[in-house]
Amino acid sequence: MTQQRLISLDMLRGLAMAGMILVNNPGSWSHIYVPLEHSVWNGLTPTDLVFPFFVFAMGMAMGFSTKNLTALRASYLRKVMKRSVLLFVIGLLLTLLGRWLNTGELCFSQLRVMGVLQRLSLSYLVVALIVRRVKGVPTMTFVVVALLSGYWVLLLLGHGFDFSANNIVAVVDRWLLGESHLYIERLPDGTPIAFDPEGLLSTIPCVAQVLLGYICSRLLCTSQELPQRILRLAVIGALLLLSGLLLSYMCPLNKKIWSSTFVMVTSGYALLAWTVMAWFADLKKQSRWAYPLVAFGSNALALYVFSGLALKLIGLIKINTVPLPEVFYNLLVSLLSGKCIASLIFAFFYIVCCFVLAHSLYKRNIFIKL
Repeated sequence: MTQQRLISLDMLRGLAMAGMILVNNPGSWSHIYVPLEHSVWNGLTPTDLVFPFFVFAMGMAMGFSTKNLTALRASYLRKVMKRSVLLFVIGLLLTLLGRWLNTGELCFSQLRVMGVLQRLSLSYLVVALIVRRVKGVPTMTFVVVALLSGYWVLLLLGHGFDFSANNIVAVVDRWLLGESHLYIERLPDGTPIAFDPEGLLSTIPCVAQVLLGYICSRLLCTSQELPQRILRLAVIGALLLLSGLLLSYMCPLNKKIWSSTFVMVTSGYALLAWTVMAWFADLKKQSRWAYPLVAFGSNALALYVFSGLALKLIGLIKINTVPLPEVFYNLLVSLLSGKCIASLIFAFFYIVCCFVLAHSLYKRNIFIKL
């Protein structure tokens, strides 16, 4: 059963990983189809689902990996701290190397501290500590509700739904990290502000989302037949989605602040997607069609690092002073007579390149984990 579950879980991780590569690597950032862009502020696009899908999948994976913990508390804490620190450091190095490859500069005074892997690192650490202390699904569910409700109140009291420098999310991050270490967003009028979409304060609801994934995986570890367990989680996913959509009239869906309803809706979508995958892969034993997703999901960290650096490294190769990726994109534009479609095909081509690595690692039973 554990192996079967991991097939569908790898599929969910793989879907998120492929989505990340697609939306993060267009041929041109100036020519992107609207569904492949993040919401400017309130709202939800397909692209906004990618990161929370991965967050939710991480929570589910934690539930499977810790369900039979027998290690001493000190050993468990050492393992958790090691993973968390390594993940955070890898995230920082990716940011540093990416900046160096783009600009040729190593500037620590303006190094962005937070990012995708850094947020995953902190969320993993906090949830690992919570589940070590808090026992039972009902109590864990109460913790999730408390985190999301408390964060909602913070947003209401601190202008959290205003896209401005006075937003409590931006204010707290500037106070804790410093303006020079934050991502620079641009307001609709073009004004730049220090506003990190993966900042510290907005990691609170991300912790709740990881814990939601953990709870769902624990609900699978019952004596019920597999079809009943899958159906049960499908119902929970639908309830999360519908309740999040209803509450969004009071608490808008917003990825940049990771609003409480954003957690509910994206967790609902992720859980429903997982139940479909589990139904076919685990129950019906029909997973051959999803091999690319399994290959991506089995080495998600390695693929994320590779996809984040490879294109920048290839860009160091130039033809008549033009970076090689740009040369390829211009070729696609001339062949396809459309910049948006050329940009999309470029991203799909890069996914195929990343799949070559994923396939090679999977066939050799190489699984890179922390």
